[in-house]
Amino acid sequence: MDQILRSVGSVGANIAEGFNRSTKKYLNSLDIALGEAAETENWLYKLRDAGFLEKELANARVGESIEIQKMLNGLIRSIRDSDT
Repeated sequence: MDQILRSVGSVGANIAEGFNRSTKKYLNSLDIALGEAAETENWLYKLRDAGFLEKELANARVGESIEIQKMLNGLIRSIRDSDT
């Protein structure tokens, strides 16, 4: 349970950490945040499958995690496209 809290918290922390840095460092921070969001999704599946989290709640949170990953991918793509 501690690991999912760390991965969830790391998503926002990495976005914030890279925000006022160079484009390269910001993109790196966003990439790390994307990985943390994917890790969170993985932990949600594990908690659901082990019976520690209700199926409906877990599936809703997985959906939110996937949406965050899509937003991060879009932001990364947008920054890379504007930097060329």
